[in-house]
Formats: sequence, C-alpha cells, structure tokens
Amino acid sequence: MLGVLLKKLMEMLKVYVLPYYKIVKEFVKTKGFTALVALAFGSILLLMGYPFIGGIGFGVFFSKNTEIIKELIEDYM
Repeated sequence: MLGVLLKKLMEMLKVYVLPYYKIVKEFVKTKGFTALVALAFGSILLLMGYPFIGGIGFGVFFSKNTEIIKELIEDYM
C-alpha cells in the first residue's frame, strides 16, 4: 500500500515539479539568482524604512534583468 502511494507521489512530482525545476535551474544559470536576491533585499529594506539603500537593491535587480534580456536577445539573433 505504501509503495503504491510513493510511486504515485513520485509520478506526480515528475509531472508537476520537474518542469518548474528545470525553468528555475536555467534562470539561475543566467544570473537570475543575483537579481532575485537584490529584489528581495531591496523590498525588505523598503519595508523597514530605508528607501535609499532599498533603491540600490532595486537598481541591482533591474541592471541584472537588463543583462539577462540582452543575453536572451543576442542568443536569438
């Protein structure tokens, strides 16, 4: 009984989680992790009342995203 449930759970994970895992893995490879950390850092600082330093975090986030978009465009051209 438990073996059948574990097999069904593994099948569900393969169907629902594996595609998202691959997308996240590729995003991290393209320097997306740094951008996400900067976004979180900037958001936390803004919520804590430090707008200047939070703005620096958002600036890093946007600059990393423009690098990612530029690389994607260069790959397709």
